Amino acid sequence: DIRVASFARGRSINLALSHRGRQALRAVEMEEQIVSKGIPMRARRIHTPSGKKYSIPYGKKNQYILSVDRANLNRELLTAAEKYSNTKLYFGHKLVGCNTELGTLTIKRSGQQPLEVTYDLIVGCDGAFSTVRKQFMRQTRFNYSHEYIPHGYMELTIPPKDGD
Repeated sequence: DIRVASFARGRSINLALSHRGRQALRAVEMEEQIVSKGIPMRARRIHTPSGKKYSIPYGKKNQYILSVDRANLNRELLTAAEKYSNTKLYFGHKLVGCNTELGTLTIKRSGQQPLEVTYDLIVGCDGAFSTVRKQFMRQTRFNYSHEYIPHGYMELTIPPKDGD
């Protein structure tokens, strides 16, 4: 649970929140608390190996996407989700099976017996190498593609000035 971990492992890069993401947050009445901490991004800056720099706009001149802190977004969403009695959050567990026809998940915690739980809806938000996706790929008629970008990325952290 990222809210109690002394060091949150995983992606630290901010998340680019688009119009669709804002719509989803609005639907669960969380848009303002997330967006208020975001930073507008109007374009992507490209640096070529030869030293050339150019920008690629994210949209029209008045359009932008928001850069939001991924860890904060996760904390806020987890806190909101656990308020619902019909939502169960499992941390420190590994998904070892998924039966979409029966609506069951088999999860295992280190040193314990596997536990089977039922679900009405499963949301796989576990990243590019998703365990949830791997389980669904075992089902028939499930299409999936994975493409690597031809360039790399670098994360720069520029802390705000005092009071900003």
